[in-house]
Amino acid sequence: MKHPMRKLLWILALVPMLAVAQPTQEEARRMAYAEAQRQGVDPAELERHLQARGVNTATLTMSDVPRIQPIVEEEIAKMKAEQAASASTEQAVESGSLSGTEMAADGQAQNEASIQTTTTELASENVDVVKTKVDSKTPVEVKIDADQANTMVFGKHIFTNGSLNLYEVSKDYIPNDSYILGPGDVVTVSIFGKSQADLQFTIKPDGFIEPANLPKIYLKGISLGQAREVVRRRLQNFYQFEKGQFALTLTTARTLTIQITGAVAQPGTYTLSAYNTAFNALIAAGGPTKLGTVRNVQVINGGRVKELDVYEYLFNPQKQSDYYLQNNDILYVPFIGDLVEIKGSVKQVGVFEMKEKETFKDLLEYAGGYLSDALEDEIQLVRKNKEGSYVKEYRGDALAKLTFEDGDKVIVATETSDKKDYVEVNGWVNYPGIYGIRDYPTVKEVLQKVGVREETRMDVAYLTRTRLDGTRELIKFNPAEELAADTALALLPEDQITIFNIRDFVDKATVAIEGAVRQPGTFALDDNANVAFLIDLAKGLKQDAKLDLAYLFRENPDGTTEIETLNLEDILSGASSFELRDKDVLRVLSEKAFIDASTVSIVGAVRNPVELTVDSAVTVKALIDLADGLKKDARTDKAYIFRTYPDGSQEILSLDLAAEIAVDNPTPLMDKDQVRILSERTYYDGAVLSISGEVRNGLEMPYDSTITLDEVLNLAGGLTFAGDSSQVVVYRITFEGRDIGKVKEFTLDSRINGDFLFQPFDAIVVRKKAGFEFQEYVNIGGEVAFPGRYAIREGEKVGDLIRKAGGLTKEAFPQAATFNRQGKGKVFISVDRILKLGNTYNNIELLPGDDLYIPSKDMTVEIRLANTEAAEYASFADEYARPSVHVAYVAGKSARWYVKNMVGGFGDDAKRTDVNVVYANGTVKDFKWYRPTYRYPKVKPGSMVVVGKKPAKKE
Repeated sequence: MKHPMRKLLWILALVPMLAVAQPTQEEARRMAYAEAQRQGVDPAELERHLQARGVNTATLTMSDVPRIQPIVEEEIAKMKAEQAASASTEQAVESGSLSGTEMAADGQAQNEASIQTTTTELASENVDVVKTKVDSKTPVEVKIDADQANTMVFGKHIFTNGSLNLYEVSKDYIPNDSYILGPGDVVTVSIFGKSQADLQFTIKPDGFIEPANLPKIYLKGISLGQAREVVRRRLQNFYQFEKGQFALTLTTARTLTIQITGAVAQPGTYTLSAYNTAFNALIAAGGPTKLGTVRNVQVINGGRVKELDVYEYLFNPQKQSDYYLQNNDILYVPFIGDLVEIKGSVKQVGVFEMKEKETFKDLLEYAGGYLSDALEDEIQLVRKNKEGSYVKEYRGDALAKLTFEDGDKVIVATETSDKKDYVEVNGWVNYPGIYGIRDYPTVKEVLQKVGVREETRMDVAYLTRTRLDGTRELIKFNPAEELAADTALALLPEDQITIFNIRDFVDKATVAIEGAVRQPGTFALDDNANVAFLIDLAKGLKQDAKLDLAYLFRENPDGTTEIETLNLEDILSGASSFELRDKDVLRVLSEKAFIDASTVSIVGAVRNPVELTVDSAVTVKALIDLADGLKKDARTDKAYIFRTYPDGSQEILSLDLAAEIAVDNPTPLMDKDQVRILSERTYYDGAVLSISGEVRNGLEMPYDSTITLDEVLNLAGGLTFAGDSSQVVVYRITFEGRDIGKVKEFTLDSRINGDFLFQPFDAIVVRKKAGFEFQEYVNIGGEVAFPGRYAIREGEKVGDLIRKAGGLTKEAFPQAATFNRQGKGKVFISVDRILKLGNTYNNIELLPGDDLYIPSKDMTVEIRLANTEAAEYASFADEYARPSVHVAYVAGKSARWYVKNMVGGFGDDAKRTDVNVVYANGTVKDFKWYRPTYRYPKVKPGSMVVVGKKPAKKE
């Protein structure tokens, strides 16, 4: 019975392969024993492990395989771990996770999680990882670096970086012509020739489509491109159309059920759209794992097996079309093959999976080829075996025939020679640049090539030469002599020639002129230059240039600056002269700069209202003339000057216009004055306009029918910050009709209705913005973290203010806090109750101007001496000749105790039932006569005890 049981156990270990191939019992026996040799696990020992887990191997059938497969894999992993632990120290270092293809061909079910754990442990110790490579001969152990085992193998990135998509049935995707049709596919035929037709067919289970009233057409198993031609030829017998007037497309793809197994992240059975190739389907299973191959993915359909190579797809994406799937296909991912790393001067360094017999040429193609600095046709191969690692160089034919083993590392050397076989010419030549030393070996030949210029300095130039040790040598030469010599100076690689410009060796003196000249600027200075020349170069003086005064700024060699005054009139007439020097700056002043300009305007009943900027006093008469005179309806008995003073205040002055025009000494106008000429036609005696509300200067002014809303607002100084430009209200009284005497109301928006005109006695009121209030403040001082002034919001209370101020300090005495309110004085509240209870009647809402003060702790009590025994001590003890004394606070004591123990007791005139305690916050408690005990009020820190006096007896 043991022999069949052992066969079954190894069949379980080979579940992925068996699910694909469904071997006979004899084939399974051979595969199981081969796997046993590879794993080194004793079948009898494995049987004991499984029986300990409750698995009876003698009664197992193939239907039990899915259920116990994880248990078998786990026990195999445990047994191998125990074997590794008992091995020698050297073998323990050299045993570990697999990085390659040791389990590829025979489908080993090694647990990936256990492999990965061992890899992590070894990698953390920087040891080597052993990989057992199985071929038809004796197993060979090859060690590769642990970090290489964890490196992403080239080609696996396409399954994780979004390069491929998993297409769903409803996705708008157009497959290419190599798509293989099958039952369930929906195809659409469009005919648009002489015949018109739009037909849609579903391929039946028997493989046919059935056009109405036409013979069936068999499409199962042929490509989309072939089907298009077959259907076109068949339908052309029944419809009239040309070859280009026919289209067949796949409208909806059928769904496929496929099995994905092997070294993938999520093996299992998947239902996918037939749009997907084998590449896309691997996305559904999470792609190959770290142990899965990308070079030998197998698509199995019955007895047919296709191999899918990711590298073929990457270097020829059209190959993907060869791998459309069919229903019930099995997609099997074996374990990874030989891994070879390539480094150095190639375009794509990394780890590549190589097939058997692939050569360096193939590897170089996968790596993208050489970089420009690569040492081509020569590599270094690092290979490891049991004896250690060795390096061997390959070139020529040997390199062309080189094949690889798992764990090989290829290094492509970089050409590091930076020899520069050229010279560089800089400076004042026609063609500066780099020139090959082989073409121009001497200075003479290089100079003839680059060409010297008229301004080139021909008596001296320099050659900078770099020695082998990196130091530099400076060689001086004469370009004119080199060009004339028969034997010229020889050049060496990396020489640099510098040619000079003779102008760079001459000091260039300049002078500048600015201000009231037509073209300010900087000009060259020579021996003949003077101030007159400089003014001519600036295109002369402007008309407003000041001739009697100009300034010249002169910079001395020590960096200081002198200022000279010049009389340009004398200099230009020749009466005086002035010598210019390098960097002098002449500033010509303008007469306008010495005149205060004013802006005045005239509006109203004039022909051409104007605003003028004048540089001297102007009269009303002159301003009327400049406005082209008065209109016929202008009033001459009255006009107004609207005057704005420098401080922003405004005044309206009344004028007798006729007298103003006639007199010889008219009223002078000031800056920003506006003259308003009234009209007989629109002016009403006594009529006024008024503006108030949220304007800076409310005012009442004479009515003028031409004045606009914008002008009235400007005369009132504009809106305040609180003014609402959309709430300008006009109140208008009606003088005629049935509504006479009634007031109408208009609401204007000054931004829109700026040109609104008024009627006599209109009253304008600018409303405040809804909800607008300037920020208002309260104060908090004393023992809080951040005393000071705080802005308050509506509804904030005393507790909120204390929190804003950062809370109380350790020295705070909240029981003695004082609260003052504007207009009411001291308000008695208990801050300590606010802090304890929060929402209490003491926590009153704040008003602007409130002041809260938190004093420091006061552990004393004040006792008023009146009506106590201590008051009688004043006759012989000065310290008692005062209104009160302060004593130390004793906790828990009443007022009676303090009077009795601190000031000698009650005096003869004391009224013992009239004892009051005034607490630090100002509240008062008195004697409670109705209590049988504790009648006297308790004393707290900072309190004051007051003893009342008996009333005088009536005689």
